[in-house]
Amino acid sequence: MGLNHSLAKADIASLLTKEKINFKVLGASKEVLLISSETTINPEDFINSSGGTVKIIKITDEFLTKDFPENFLEKLSKDFFNQKLKFGVSIYHLGGKIKKIGKILGSAYFLARKIKKTLAKNRTKSAFLKNKHRFLSSAAVQKGIFSENGVEFAFLVSEEKVFTGITSVIQDFESYSFRDWNRPAKPTGSGMLPPKLAKTLINLAGKDNESVILDPFCGSGTIVQELILNGYKNIIAGDISEKAISSAKQNINWLRKKYPNYTVDVKFFQGDARQLSKIFPKNSIDAIVTEPFLGSPKTKHFSEKDFKEQIFNLERLYLSSFNEFIKVLKRDGIVTIIFPVFKKGNHLFFLEILEQIKKIGFRQKSFLPEFVDAKLINLNLTERNSILYYREDQTILREILIFAL
Repeated sequence: MGLNHSLAKADIASLLTKEKINFKVLGASKEVLLISSETTINPEDFINSSGGTVKIIKITDEFLTKDFPENFLEKLSKDFFNQKLKFGVSIYHLGGKIKKIGKILGSAYFLARKIKKTLAKNRTKSAFLKNKHRFLSSAAVQKGIFSENGVEFAFLVSEEKVFTGITSVIQDFESYSFRDWNRPAKPTGSGMLPPKLAKTLINLAGKDNESVILDPFCGSGTIVQELILNGYKNIIAGDISEKAISSAKQNINWLRKKYPNYTVDVKFFQGDARQLSKIFPKNSIDAIVTEPFLGSPKTKHFSEKDFKEQIFNLERLYLSSFNEFIKVLKRDGIVTIIFPVFKKGNHLFFLEILEQIKKIGFRQKSFLPEFVDAKLINLNLTERNSILYYREDQTILREILIFAL
């Protein structure tokens, strides 16, 4: 899944729904999401569009857990032959009590050895990449297996069944890192919006590529660049800061040179998000995808009074912006947005404005389509039905929310 399994699952469900792909959730955990679909999904296209998907595994078979791995190895000896093979093994927990399946979960190295011996009996020479953990990272698969035309065997383990498969494709982590750290105009401080999260925000909006998408707090243009790479054609970006607009333009010009297949023009404006209705016509925007100002990064030195003052100012900024959002959005408009959450010790300080936003005319939207079993997919939601995105060392957390008209 990625850094945040809840966002990754919501991202997948939103992307599949946007592409009108019918699917059924068969199982889920913090590590994997198992789905079935009668529609053929192009794994390369899907993983490039997704922000949270790290690997796509094509399930080839399923076996009873109580008979594993003997049942798998018997099938392997009949089905898998090669002159020479480099392979790896990843084992994922699909759900169930660890006591019942712990032996399988901890057997990556031993399972790899058994696969090697089974292949050898069929005169197939092989070598395997040794695991540091029970599943291999994308970097390990790319550098240690795919670079040698090898195969990663993946095993999804539940109490009743083990689903076996082959990894089809992995996330292009090098491309994300490249455009995050190599762009010419980088924002200062530790609160840079990761491109993967920006892409997830876009997918959560669920709008097609012809839709008009607005980021009124564009900063250095991270959301804009991911909109471009995801094929959106009508992109508007603005910020109150002249420096931010200059940085965003510089980064987008750089992006076009590095990714020449993406030539869409972006409409930039310098202006205050609290005055959008003076800039755009009524009902002219399909979705707003944005991360506004999140506050001072020096919160570890804040007193409770400092927190309350900063939260008060941010609440005014966000509410004033939502009062303008509703004026420019179409009737089926969507807002995917990040709120700041301040952390002081073990206490979290939220922006307490959800009820005011509802009074403006918005409703808080679910992260999942109605037909998805929310209990089965098991998102880790706050009491506010939001998702938190953060690292343990951060003092300002990101709260992901979706609003609809």
